[in-house]
Amino acid sequence: MTFDPTKPQSTDFISDSQPVLLSNNQQLNTVFDVDHLTYNASANRGKHKKVTLRSQGSDSSTDSPPTRENEYAMFTLQDGSDTEIYLRGEQNATAFQATRNNELFMRVYPVFAINMDNSDASNPIPSGSASVFSSYNLNNITRLSGTSAFFQFNFTNPVLDSSGVATNNYLWTANCFHQSSINPSIAQVPPSGTYSTVVGNNFIRIQCINQNGTLLTNIRRLVVICWKFQ
Repeated sequence: MTFDPTKPQSTDFISDSQPVLLSNNQQLNTVFDVDHLTYNASANRGKHKKVTLRSQGSDSSTDSPPTRENEYAMFTLQDGSDTEIYLRGEQNATAFQATRNNELFMRVYPVFAINMDNSDASNPIPSGSASVFSSYNLNNITRLSGTSAFFQFNFTNPVLDSSGVATNNYLWTANCFHQSSINPSIAQVPPSGTYSTVVGNNFIRIQCINQNGTLLTNIRRLVVICWKFQ
C-alpha cells in the first residue's frame, strides 16, 4: 500500500478511516526507515543512518537548489554518467563540485606519481635491480640516455582537461637524491626541445643532473608527481 494524504476527510468517521490511518502510519515508518532509524526504534529514534540524495539535474547553474541566508545545501547532480555531490553556500552562492569520478574532488589532485630507486643505474627500469617502490598511473619507463638518470615515464591513462580532452597543461614536481650528500642533484624536465616534446598528455621526461648540468648515473631516489587543477 501507499501513503494516502487525503485521509481523513472532515466528514469521515474515525472508525471508517481507521484502516487508512493505520496504513499511513505504517508507510510513514517504512519511508522514514530508508535513511533514519524508525519512529518505533528502541534507541536513537529519528537519527540518521545515512543520507541518500537524488540527482537534481545536470547543470549546476540552473539545477542547484536555492539557499537563503544562514543556509547551506548539499545535493547531487549528474556529471556525465556519474552522480556527484555538490555544495552551495547561503543566499544562492555559486555551487561547486565536491566529488568527481566517485572520489573526493579537491580541485588539485595527482594524475601521475612515482617513487623509485635508481641505485643500479646500469640496468633499465623496471627490468633491472632498480626498484619502483610505489606509483600511480604508471604504464612503463624508458631510459633515454645510456646508464644516466634520464627517463620517460609513460602514463597508463592520458591527462584530460575538464571537458575530457587530452592535455599537457598540468603541474609537475620532481626531486632526486644522490648517493653522496656532498654532490648536489637536480631533477628537472630537460630544457631542450619544445614543451610538448618533454611534457605530454601521456608521458613526462625527467632528467637528474649535478650543479654543472651533467647527467647523473648513481642517484639513490627519484620522486615525480604530476598534478592537475580544475
